Amino acid sequence: EMCIRDSKTLMSSERFFIGIGPRNLTNYYKTTLGVYAPGAHNTYLMILTEQGGIALFLYIIILISLIFRLILKFREEKDILILGFAGSLIAILLAGFVDNVFHLHVFRITAFVFAISITFLKSNSAKNNNKVGLALN
Repeated sequence: EMCIRDSKTLMSSERFFIGIGPRNLTNYYKTTLGVYAPGAHNTYLMILTEQGGIALFLYIIILISLIFRLILKFREEKDILILGFAGSLIAILLAGFVDNVFHLHVFRITAFVFAISITFLKSNSAKNNNKVGLALN
């Protein structure tokens, strides 16, 4: 209960926009409350407390933008892999509510999905290059 009240104080303070710094949440609780807290219980809370409200806003905008751009590209090219990566990004977006997708074991998968999604978006149209993956007719 004490950690929850202190989190509200932290979020209503001047640190709301810039956060307390990367990987500092555990240290913050230890120094201010003398309590060990292993970290935020979900991605959005972690970004909000450590990087601030601006970073959280940008993270959500980038993720949603990637999803919509992949869906639009799928409509043009009908490549099932593009739709699969859009679905993976949606899963990452939803998983962020219940887990921290930046934990080391999950981060590798998250980074891979982001990288491949951006690669699909940067690739030329299907008319100008060889298609990779299964096409839907």
